[in-house]
Amino acid sequence: MNKQLFIKNTPFNRSNFEPISNWLNRPEGGVWTADYNESYGSAWLTSGNVIFEHINPLGFIFKVNPKANILTLNSVKDALDILPEYHISTIFPAPTRPDGTEVGVGTDKIDFEKMSKTYDAISVSREVARADIRHNGRYSPFADWGIASTLWFNTDHLELEMELSTKELKELLMNA
Repeated sequence: MNKQLFIKNTPFNRSNFEPISNWLNRPEGGVWTADYNESYGSAWLTSGNVIFEHINPLGFIFKVNPKANILTLNSVKDALDILPEYHISTIFPAPTRPDGTEVGVGTDKIDFEKMSKTYDAISVSREVARADIRHNGRYSPFADWGIASTLWFNTDHLELEMELSTKELKELLMNA
């Protein structure tokens, strides 16, 4: 796995992160990262979700231990394949045509607590995180993530390699 970029407005402190707990369609806790790119930072940085006006975000680049057990979802099919094992409930069913083809994205509650007992992280690709790609008429249960990202359940496999100041994050964003 590539280096990972974590962005937060306070210095990184591993002990401040809570264990995963299920909550609606995304869990509470963990550490959310995105693949780091030396030219533009990450998909998260360029997404418009990092606010510079009122806070001073900091970047933390991590090297990933190759022994980390990461559930990697590269396609909508991959995401749908794990659903039977980790699906808790449907919060909002996807609207469908009479033939069962989904015409909108539903919201599923996923058992991230169970997942965290087997895996150190879950990584979803851009395809899996998007709400406009289907497999066999169904959307990804992770379509609301919006951005290719990795959710870390176990931060022991992340080695802090470098810190980026707010100024350095802005420079990366300007290069995008």
